[in-house]
Amino acid sequence: MQGVPISDSISRLEQVAALGWPAPDTRAMGGWLLRAADGWTGRANSVLPLGSPDRPLDAALTAVRQWYAERGLPARFQIPLPLRSDLDAELDRRGWEAYNPTLVRVARIDEVLAVARDRRLPAAIFDSTPSEAWLGAYHYRGGSHLPPVAVRVMTAAADPVFASVTVDGVLAGIGRAVVDYDTDGQGWCGITALETVPEFRRMGIGQHLVVALLTWAFGRGASQVYLQVMEDNVAAHAMYDRLGFTTSHSYHYRKSA
Repeated sequence: MQGVPISDSISRLEQVAALGWPAPDTRAMGGWLLRAADGWTGRANSVLPLGSPDRPLDAALTAVRQWYAERGLPARFQIPLPLRSDLDAELDRRGWEAYNPTLVRVARIDEVLAVARDRRLPAAIFDSTPSEAWLGAYHYRGGSHLPPVAVRVMTAAADPVFASVTVDGVLAGIGRAVVDYDTDGQGWCGITALETVPEFRRMGIGQHLVVALLTWAFGRGASQVYLQVMEDNVAAHAMYDRLGFTTSHSYHYRKSA
């Protein structure tokens, strides 16, 4: 987003990312979007505060706590930085705990496809819904199984695709992608749920899936790609660095004291 003020670019990208990972239960509170999905994933169970709430801050925080308590969930925010460093400071002052620092990495799709090496691996297979094998290979944050709401979240976006790569008849890796458009009409591919089965690591499965998903997205009109990577995931950042990704911004969560 060259020439676009950083605050505008972050806001547009976070709006797109929210479309790509939609919570089934939401409420708008002015410029805040409250999201809930039975507790599965931080992004689907947090407030996205791209603007200001429709009431004074302390009253808004009380309403947020009540809304999440009614759903049996902790109140938390996903704070895009530096866009909402002001709110971050206010929450810190009130004792809200920060955790899970994450970087949002971006790139031009054509530039990634130009530098990616051909791994000579079997072609990825694409489905509009995740198969049982696909779901069995996805371990969100190391979890052993996915709750029922996970499929609702992952399939609720506009026409998501679920990719898999099989090597010698064995599932070797999976990934998910969506294409959404920002307020300027620019197409963005969002990649999530990228995972390589442990015995197939260091074979280039992850990069192979990224290339396959970006090729699919490019054919659907997307020109840019975004993805979210935990700040301390050194191996993932190294791969995305090689592919030409840069960091748009960061975010972390803050949970109510």
